[in-house]
Amino acid sequence: MANRLLTINIRQYLASQPRRKRPARISRFIRERIAQQTNMTSDNIIITQALNSIIQKQYVKKMIPLKVNISIDKGKATVTAFSDAPKKEEVKPAATKATPAKPTTAATTAKAPATNVTKKTEPKKVDASKQKDVKDSKQ
Repeated sequence: MANRLLTINIRQYLASQPRRKRPARISRFIRERIAQQTNMTSDNIIITQALNSIIQKQYVKKMIPLKVNISIDKGKATVTAFSDAPKKEEVKPAATKATPAKPTTAATTAKAPATNVTKKTEPKKVDASKQKDVKDSKQ
């Protein structure tokens, strides 16, 4: 089984096609290009459904070069989309103590939104005579 990476410039072809007929013609063009590169007939080229939907949604309008992976096995070539970045596996954090979530009720969620106005509170000023009384009572 052989694998290949191929970049197809679809702008050259699509720019000369009428806009309404581009979606119908793009898959045929890609199939023909891959058949030329792999020395196969276009009947033996299989474009995956995922790749076809990506082509129809993104590449018909943008006309950017298309990168594909080609897997050749037993006279058939399967074409899939090429992804630049490898998929990262999700890293699960170490087990931590979970805090119980507060149950939400309809009454708490139906509250009116609070305003963002905050009042600055100044520390309370205590008279000097009261401070002396407090000190004397502690002794």
